[in-house]
Amino acid sequence: MNSILNITIKETVLRNSAILLFFILGCMNIMAQDIDEEYVPFVEEGKVWNCLSPFGFLITPDVIFKISGDTLINENSYKKVYCQFDTYYEDDGQHYYCAVREEECRVYIIESNKNIEKLLYDFGNPQEELTLSYENRDFVRCSGYHQYYYPDNQFIFQIHGPGNEDDFVGAWLEGAGNIYSNPFGFEKVDTNSSFGVYISVHSCINSAGEYLFNKKWIPQKPTDSIIEIIKDSNDSPLYDLQGRHLSEKPVKGIYIQNGKKIVTP
Repeated sequence: MNSILNITIKETVLRNSAILLFFILGCMNIMAQDIDEEYVPFVEEGKVWNCLSPFGFLITPDVIFKISGDTLINENSYKKVYCQFDTYYEDDGQHYYCAVREEECRVYIIESNKNIEKLLYDFGNPQEELTLSYENRDFVRCSGYHQYYYPDNQFIFQIHGPGNEDDFVGAWLEGAGNIYSNPFGFEKVDTNSSFGVYISVHSCINSAGEYLFNKKWIPQKPTDSIIEIIKDSNDSPLYDLQGRHLSEKPVKGIYIQNGKKIVTP
């Protein structure tokens, strides 16, 4: 009788252990899926950032960034970023602002009139806290978490000064970048602003016309009046093969316009 009881107890323990193990593995799988969820890239042809400056009228975006076209700098391929900000540029044209490329969830930037590549974002390993540096000043990217009132459940990361969480620098949203500052700058990290004033992102829209960020916190499809269409023309900026801006078309040689190599015989 005792041997039969012992066998029954052992079978019950083993069955309960198997159920517990199955539950633990299931939880681990759910966590892994959460961490390994499909990454939302930052660099994407046709993506638009509608931004607000202190000069903007209420909530009407007056600063617009768009990724448009390709360029080659130091033998690396980049996407070109154009900016429209008539208060700053004193016209309503599209001005070359920077070049960006993305590799393994890291975004690299070469600012206009410069030839040095810098790390702009590191969206990798969202479960970890990272210490990054810009111009010899460290800042901390906290571990990421999902904000479910954003579209597509992208990871968001709080950014603050080293050792001081009250030194708030901004928040990086996967796919959209810094939504509290210039998405293509290091503003508030080095305490300076590219335009002399700080700007913030009002919305970020991908090439499919879908919100990656919407300051109204309402996931919806943008209307045509919100999306700014930026078209390259024959007046688009000219660059040499090193990505340096050209004031005029070369009499002879190769130059780049609208992401295409053009040969002047």
